[in-house]
Amino acid sequence: MEIKNNGNIIEIFGTIKTIEDAESIIETIKSVHDDVINIKIYDSYVIPSSIIGVLLKAIDNGKKVMLGIKSDLLEELIKDLNLDKVFNLYRI
Repeated sequence: MEIKNNGNIIEIFGTIKTIEDAESIIETIKSVHDDVINIKIYDSYVIPSSIIGVLLKAIDNGKKVMLGIKSDLLEELIKDLNLDKVFNLYRI
């Protein structure tokens, strides 16, 4: 898995597989000081609950989260959790 961080845009390439992957993403999310966090997940079809929790906490702290995904399975998961509107879900 690879993470690219450009200001408030976080791009994630590869499948999120390990706890270390999730921790790296969480630290990157926490490092964004902008009011909008734009996350683009290109290859992964899963998102760990710890990342969902950090994103929900960021929203509670007044940030806007935009989640761009490519995987149909991940889109279905986010919609099943009723988080598509909360995370401003969009396709990439």
